[in-house]
Amino acid sequence: MSHEQNVNTSALEGSATEFVFALWLGNIAPRNWLPTVQSITAAHPNARIAWPHDPNLPEIGEGGGDFISASSDFATFINSVFNKYQCHVVAVSQPVLLPRKFLNAAANLLDTEMRVSTISAFSNAAGYLSVPYRNTQVSHQFGGGHDENSITRKLTVDDSTTTLSAIAMPSGSCTILAFWAFSAVGELEPIDGDPHLIIADWSLRASRRGFLNFLDHTKAYATPIDLAPEPPDPLQQDESKRHFLQARYPWFPTVFDFDRLSNESGVGQAQTVARIKMQGLRIGIEAQMLGPTEMGTQVSLVALVKALADRSDVSELWLSIPGAPPKYAEHLLSNPRVQICQSQDGTFPGSNGLDIVHRPYQPNSAELPWD
Repeated sequence: MSHEQNVNTSALEGSATEFVFALWLGNIAPRNWLPTVQSITAAHPNARIAWPHDPNLPEIGEGGGDFISASSDFATFINSVFNKYQCHVVAVSQPVLLPRKFLNAAANLLDTEMRVSTISAFSNAAGYLSVPYRNTQVSHQFGGGHDENSITRKLTVDDSTTTLSAIAMPSGSCTILAFWAFSAVGELEPIDGDPHLIIADWSLRASRRGFLNFLDHTKAYATPIDLAPEPPDPLQQDESKRHFLQARYPWFPTVFDFDRLSNESGVGQAQTVARIKMQGLRIGIEAQMLGPTEMGTQVSLVALVKALADRSDVSELWLSIPGAPPKYAEHLLSNPRVQICQSQDGTFPGSNGLDIVHRPYQPNSAELPWD
């Protein structure tokens, strides 16, 4: 039975924006894509799914999806999907698991903004868009017993809050490609057969025409490490591909490296917020005044530490004190989140990075050891 006649696309409820999911099966066993199909239909029950024509795919082909004429490479396949459906394409190059309402924020943006070329999301294996560990070249678990749905619930604020920010270029195994950019820029080029490099090149070509790449920092999809080979990150693992893009787009390394490495970039700030929501705040308190005599300052300091340590969104609470904790503060150590740093200068030796450093009283000098 031919699937070529059905070209209906899927629009989200409350939005006129239409999408089609394009699964590039590559050399991955078809059965490994079944969890991806299931997660797509769970996230968006009316989703349209397309994949390259293959007579050996009855187990997937019966799911109401569409076969696309034989495609020898990723770029040709995505171009065929664009030309057939004339709508936005969610390009998936590796098996992934999507959270509920994965496309909602993207649809809201695409309803009102025509300068979009791509929209990415966080993942456990998405190069410089990886969470909770940034710029990882290997996939890792989200940790804390979380999956794509529980992480997304933690990252989501509310529907009225802006959840997307501009980024240098897309990354990861699941990227939304806007039809408007395809109409203006043209087809994807079959460069080296690498889906990540092909999308990167197309997105930078669109950037040169005034289109923007976005990150939805309230969504995180999972890239299961047991369903596919390690997702490559060509721009961090292969200098020749980075040089290839630089030759075509000379501005690329500067803006990409700023997003990738700086904590002050939009990506850096979004990843910090995501990590904190996923793993909790790491707080350091300069507690040099926690001496042998318990007076007003000490009472308020102990109360502050206890209140913070009891919060579910705090993972670590480090106290910098000159010696052993006094008797009146020993009960704080019963909370496993409280750690002691014995330091004479208010620093925090032994801590593996802190999100907030707090001195709860007036400093004796203008110089602080953490500046």
